[in-house]
Formats: sequence, structure tokens, C-alpha cells
Amino acid sequence: MADATVLSKPHAITLLQKLSTDDKFRKAYAANPRDTLLGLGVPENCLPKSMAPLTTLADKKAFEEGLTQVKADAADCHTCLIPPHVQMRKGK
Repeated sequence: MADATVLSKPHAITLLQKLSTDDKFRKAYAANPRDTLLGLGVPENCLPKSMAPLTTLADKKAFEEGLTQVKADAADCHTCLIPPHVQMRKGK
């Protein structure tokens, strides 16, 4: 059984691609991360019941670097009780 706190790799790739390139998506994600993630097909049980709007987002380059690491299996993506974040593995 998959861990409900782990964002699937396909969802993580889609999310990071959009956050690294799409200004309209970035604005929507910051305003309402939960609905935006649901719109990407992230399962509802993988997300908390509510998620506050975000006051800041990393720049596009940071998401691009995360995307590269997720594609190379050098990072894990977790949702937990905050918007998904990339956790880099050091030493690989």
C-alpha cells in the first residue's frame, strides 16, 4: 500500500514543471494550493482538509532544480500537512 503522505513521482514532476515555468499556475497555487493540487489529480486523501494560501514561493530556478532531482530519483516528495516540498538526498 502506498504511503498517503508521499506525492507520487508523476504528480511531483507535473507540479514542479508547472511551478518552474507557468506564472498563471504559480499564482493559482500560491492562492489555493489544495485546490490546485486536486486539479493536478493529487488524491484528496494525500492532502490535509485545508491549506492556507502561501505568502511566498521559491523562484522558478529552485523548482527547476527540484524537478531535475526528482526525475533523477535523487529527491523524495512528501505532502504531510504542508504543501509538497522536495527533500534533497545528500551524498548521492
